[in-house]
Amino acid sequence: MKTRFLKLLSVILTVLMISGSVSVALAAPAGAGTENDPVVIANAEDFAALAADPAAYDGKYITLAGDIDLSTLGAAYTPIGTQAVPFKGVFDGCGYAIKGGSDVFYLTRNRAVNNCGLFGYASGAVIKNLTLTKLALRAGTNAGLLLGYGESTQISNIKVTGSCPIEANENAGGIVGTLASGSIVDCRNESTSSVEVSDGDNAGGIVGLATDAQILRCINKCSVNTMTANCGGIAGRVSGSVSHCLNLAAVSSEYDGDAVSAGVAGIVGFFDGPGTVTYCGNSGDITSALDCFGIVCYGPDADVSYCYNAGMLDWQWDPGASWVKSENNCVYRDDASVTVDDMKDQATYEAAGWYPENGENVWMELPADAVYHNYPYPVLIDCNFHQMEESVTRPATCTETERTRYYCGDVFCDYEYFEDTAPALGHQMITVTTVKATCVNDGETVQQCSRVGCGYTDEATRAVVPATGEHNDADGDNECDVCGKIMKEPEQQQEVKKNFFQKIIDFFKRIFDWIKNLFTRNKD
Repeated sequence: MKTRFLKLLSVILTVLMISGSVSVALAAPAGAGTENDPVVIANAEDFAALAADPAAYDGKYITLAGDIDLSTLGAAYTPIGTQAVPFKGVFDGCGYAIKGGSDVFYLTRNRAVNNCGLFGYASGAVIKNLTLTKLALRAGTNAGLLLGYGESTQISNIKVTGSCPIEANENAGGIVGTLASGSIVDCRNESTSSVEVSDGDNAGGIVGLATDAQILRCINKCSVNTMTANCGGIAGRVSGSVSHCLNLAAVSSEYDGDAVSAGVAGIVGFFDGPGTVTYCGNSGDITSALDCFGIVCYGPDADVSYCYNAGMLDWQWDPGASWVKSENNCVYRDDASVTVDDMKDQATYEAAGWYPENGENVWMELPADAVYHNYPYPVLIDCNFHQMEESVTRPATCTETERTRYYCGDVFCDYEYFEDTAPALGHQMITVTTVKATCVNDGETVQQCSRVGCGYTDEATRAVVPATGEHNDADGDNECDVCGKIMKEPEQQQEVKKNFFQKIIDFFKRIFDWIKNLFTRNKD
């Protein structure tokens, strides 16, 4: 009995293991992965499938079909791409959102895990047109809500909204943790939470650490708080170029170590190597246990021009001047010679040379007393300080993609751009009759697209339908409704014909009887 029980238990466990493995099998998302037929991510399970085998999507185009709630995965989310197998595709969010559920959803809660975000590790990738909301990170090194670590990767038009707290040991950013070459363009961090680094260095509202990178038209409204060195409203530590960026949030650090190499600033804490910071502004207050500055705190090889700081500086160590290579045409609030009211006056910037010799203005001209998106300080030309709205200007057709216009709805702004936001539908072919077969004439069929307004006909599919050979008299008039053939003769006409032939028969019968009688008489 015991042996039978053990065998039965073994069978049951085997069945459970098999069924369990079947239940977690992930179906590949639909789509060939080409630009015209992208892989379509329709739900959270599709994201899990993408993370399970990122190498299968190398060089492929991937799009979202709509907003996706990752909280339906529970605690099972795995970032897309690892250092061993990075994500190498083109991901287009098409303006949709990836979000948590009713509460903040943690992409990871493990401070021992590195390279964390919606995407963990990317190489040669493109990630664009996506909103992230109610997502959170608690990770180790290289933590960004969108991407933990990227190399030669292009990031554009990413927006973070709602409560999205980020806590990491080192290299943490509101959008990207670490970017080793590449670009971050037209991105906004509007998180109501904060980016925090506790053990290592480098924290930024947009990116923690960026090397040989371009950061363009980005805005940060999320506070950056660290216990360590190098933090900035846009980037903690960066090399390359930073241009047309604004920071509107508080930046603070309690680091009290090496006063020379530690940087806390409104735009970039530590600028590493030769590069430029141009047309940037800070209005967030900056607090540091050591040195801090309005735009760039430390960057002996950095050139800074046409920038301003309207935020308060609060430091415990006298920084003297900014540790940068050069500064030109910059305006800094000091509440003595330049007050907060002065920072709101265009004349202050004109006096600082904000009109280059070629006469090109570098900040947006506004009517008197106008406030641009409730922001009282200068908004630089081409700065992505926009409240974007969208409208579909061309719905998707069989052959054309859906076209969407993104535009700033502010009365003082004319910024706009267009994107293909959904693939072409493709023809929906059905067989239709163009000529109906009759009793005597052949018919014809052909395949046509059934979508309203298309009208496409595949001429190669034309086919002949043979005549039926069957007459039809639906109205009962004894004539074929199609060709006019008499279906059958009327009874009266049949009777006339019958009488006519009968008379002929009777006539010949009488002649036969007469001849017969004649021969009979002669015989007698």
